[in-house]
Amino acid sequence: MAISAPEVLVVGAGPAGLEAARVLAGAGRAVRVADRAAEPGGALRLVARLPGRARFGDLADWLTAECRRLGVRFDLGAEVAEVTGSAVVATGSRRRPPGFAVSPGVEVLTAAEVLAGVGLPGSGLPAGPVVVHDPLGGPAGVGVAELLARNGREVAVVTPGPVVGERLGGDLVPANARLAGLGVGRETAAVLREVGGGTAVLADRWTGRTRELPCAVLVDAGPALAGRSLTRDGTARDGAVRLAGDAVAPRTVLEAVLEGRRAALALLGA
Repeated sequence: MAISAPEVLVVGAGPAGLEAARVLAGAGRAVRVADRAAEPGGALRLVARLPGRARFGDLADWLTAECRRLGVRFDLGAEVAEVTGSAVVATGSRRRPPGFAVSPGVEVLTAAEVLAGVGLPGSGLPAGPVVVHDPLGGPAGVGVAELLARNGREVAVVTPGPVVGERLGGDLVPANARLAGLGVGRETAAVLREVGGGTAVLADRWTGRTRELPCAVLVDAGPALAGRSLTRDGTARDGAVRLAGDAVAPRTVLEAVLEGRRAALALLGA
């Protein structure tokens, strides 16, 4: 469906969309937030499922409560195909095609799919060892590996960096200690070349020498693609439609909130 309404439409109820709606409503604008999910929060709800990151769920709750207090109308379970009026598009990211060869015999999932419930008890995911591909060395790969290991899965993390989770900052050493305590394998300076037939083929980053890991499930924690613009020509036109958050490019939570705020202020200024 195409939507054009006198109120400001915010598509996406993640951190960028909720912050945009909060700022717009706080300035006296009528705002409607549309999202295909059954509850607001977007990626915040998924991240909150990682060990030690429940505070992201608290942020989702606060943003949602503030929007409701300010009179924002939520249209949940709604699929928006196109926007034609004044809007903020914060639709989140899209799955990126894998940067490695995939052949039958290995289930390939994204980190977001795992956090949505796939791979946990009762999910029906194939049994067997899990390999987490973490090319960025960020919190997603480490968090998913820890979550799966705590749920009894055999897990190994593959990263091209010198240490697993090199972008974790102050949690770097504690996170590696937790993974070691859970028996998670850590394959560093390794590039994932292909998966299939129950194995993952790794190449040493420096020598190119290959080796294999047993792998029934591959979890790709690599970066996603930007989301959809939802405008007819794929652009944000005339200042009437602003993009924010992962609809522009993959963002941290802080970046998404700031971008949602800036998108709202730009619409108010226009």
